[in-house]
Amino acid sequence: MSDRFTETIERLLQGEVICHYSQPGLTQYLAQPLHFDELSQFLRRIGRVVLVTNDELGYYCGYQQPEEHKASIRRQFELVSDKLDGLVSWLRLARMAQNLDRPIVAGDIVKEGELLAEMESSPVLQTQLDDVAHKLNVGRKESTLKVKLSKVFDYLKDNGYLIAISGTGSVYQATAKWSLLYEQMDFVLRFSGIEEPSEESHIQGEMF
Repeated sequence: MSDRFTETIERLLQGEVICHYSQPGLTQYLAQPLHFDELSQFLRRIGRVVLVTNDELGYYCGYQQPEEHKASIRRQFELVSDKLDGLVSWLRLARMAQNLDRPIVAGDIVKEGELLAEMESSPVLQTQLDDVAHKLNVGRKESTLKVKLSKVFDYLKDNGYLIAISGTGSVYQATAKWSLLYEQMDFVLRFSGIEEPSEESHIQGEMF
């Protein structure tokens, strides 16, 4: 069993989304049919399966028989829902600050310095940042705009939504974890068998 095989299995079972931006080596490994089949066969023995996001940018682990694991899936959705409002608020903030016509997607570059400059001249964006920090429960007590923004970026990086691509840690790239989040939001909107759609979930329609 190769080190690459073991690392890929471990990351998938830990709930990570593997993509070209976050783990280019593992993504290349998964992209090879032989390796993908070997991983799939191994995971099937424990009732799991490798899934690919709809945009085909990210690999993640799911259940082979999801109807038999409703309690576990419910807990996973509860973890997402707990921070969903904050994540959506941050997407809105970043979209406005960067003057984008769509939400952030995997591969997008986000520069902390550029967002900070926009916020320094916009009381509206500053208020939105306060709202994001409150909802994500990070940096709420920080007095300076710069530190508060950095705390939010740290949260997004630590939870796999962004990766730092500069030596100073001020330039980030979005990962395919956003792809999975959008699919989870869509699932909550369309199905209520596992979890009733929340008020926050309806925000997705406004983002697009």
